[in-house]
Amino acid sequence: MGQQIQIAATAADEESFLAFLRESADTQLFVPCAPTVEERWLDGFAPFGPYHMQYWIWNKAYAWTPKYGRVNEDVKGHGGWPFVSNNLQGPVIEFSRTDVKRFPKSDLAIGHGRIYWAKYNRQKGFQKWFDAILRWVRHTGINLFPKSSYAVYCLPDAWGLWQAREAVG
Repeated sequence: MGQQIQIAATAADEESFLAFLRESADTQLFVPCAPTVEERWLDGFAPFGPYHMQYWIWNKAYAWTPKYGRVNEDVKGHGGWPFVSNNLQGPVIEFSRTDVKRFPKSDLAIGHGRIYWAKYNRQKGFQKWFDAILRWVRHTGINLFPKSSYAVYCLPDAWGLWQAREAVG
């Protein structure tokens, strides 16, 4: 079983997160699938949308060879596109983005994102790096539900959206 932390982050928060990651390690971003293998590898986050809701972040300090598969041809919108088939086994974390349009409209913080590590990759030191990411999120963010066992850490800009929502309500 993997390990995760729920987060709420705007584009500005994502840039802060990416800056932290780049200070902590040599990282490479990639999306689940794209029209070509080359288009999967990115330098930053694109605007939120159907093909940019989730990213994988590879800590390149750890050796890994991505293996590629292809989305079934009959899948509408991205049939035949390449995808990395061994991402859960690699030295990568998943970053699911916050749907900022939905997030502040729900009492249950629907639309939040997460940072996830599947824990299949057990290379020495990777756990320590992932723990540093968790500490950064907990230090930088504010838990929306401190009296609950369910935590969503709201990063600073997203926190401003959440507060503005409460001020209106």
